[in-house]
Amino acid sequence: MTSLLLGQSIHLSKIVGVHFTYVIGRSEKEVGLRSKLDDVNSDVAVLDGIEFHEEFFKLAVRLKEIIDEASPSIVHVQTNWQFVIAAYVKIRYGKKFDIFYTLHAFRHNFKLKAILAKFMISAMLKGFGKKAVVCSQYTFDNFVNISHKLELIHLGVDDIFFENLKVRQRPISAVISLAFVGEFRYGKNQDMVLNVLSRIVSNTLFRNFHLTLAGNGANLDTCKKFVEREGLGDFVSFPGFLAKTQVYHLLNRSDVAIVPTNSETFGLCIAEPFSLGCCVVSRDVGVAGELIENEINGYIFDNEDDLFNVLSHLLANPSSITKCSGNAFRDRGKFHWKAIAEQYGEMYLRNDRSVKC
Repeated sequence: MTSLLLGQSIHLSKIVGVHFTYVIGRSEKEVGLRSKLDDVNSDVAVLDGIEFHEEFFKLAVRLKEIIDEASPSIVHVQTNWQFVIAAYVKIRYGKKFDIFYTLHAFRHNFKLKAILAKFMISAMLKGFGKKAVVCSQYTFDNFVNISHKLELIHLGVDDIFFENLKVRQRPISAVISLAFVGEFRYGKNQDMVLNVLSRIVSNTLFRNFHLTLAGNGANLDTCKKFVEREGLGDFVSFPGFLAKTQVYHLLNRSDVAIVPTNSETFGLCIAEPFSLGCCVVSRDVGVAGELIENEINGYIFDNEDDLFNVLSHLLANPSSITKCSGNAFRDRGKFHWKAIAEQYGEMYLRNDRSVKC
């Protein structure tokens, strides 16, 4: 269970005319997610081990039992593994449900793997899937060959990001807070951000900033060593993995969110700070191209030199942060699960006027 899917589940459960049974494993990405799902009195079925790629036939038999009891007209899956299990149950046992699929990722950081993944996912959807939800125009364009099966619906942001009714005045203090939350691995490019900050410290007079790089991963130690070698210890923090509430608190006290990644199918690292009214500085990945009007509600950059120029401008002109922050906060409603759940409801009800999912 993840906080993303929990937030989706809570709001989908309120759709009039659609009854849900939630199929979950026993693992929680963050402690307490199961109890939150129980609090909304949803029907929950445990499929022990679904989060692991093991014991396929055991999982299929258990899913068949759940389907026999719940009698769904739609089985909505979230991963390729879940898709294959659902398709097997549908064929092996002659079940009549439709398979809907939320396409979260397709190895998009690796060109050769992405080609293979897109081929396999497209083939699965052509053969066994009724609908696929894609979360950004970028993802839609990558699967345009099956566009007749696609629904473009954004992912939502956890309700905690909408608790503040008024935008905070940013910059919050004289020291401009920069942040990026992401795993330290190939394609996330924390090293690019650190290179830019090293250039800023070496080549300009700006010292009025602090960067927080949250997350764990294989490249974390390399980034820490770079910070130590370049003498950036006063300007950079590494808090490690953060739970969703901790991500909220970090971004809520940040002025600028930097998204340097090679690619995103959607980009919660874009939507979450945007929803809080941060000035988002992002490469044109995931939802950024649909969302950000350059210099109006954020900034789009392409490479390291672009990022250097944007950050130098923002450090010299904090009023630009204030402008983008206010405009982002104004537009944040498009990422509220309540509005997005209504789009899901319309999709389900177009398929079947009385839906069990």
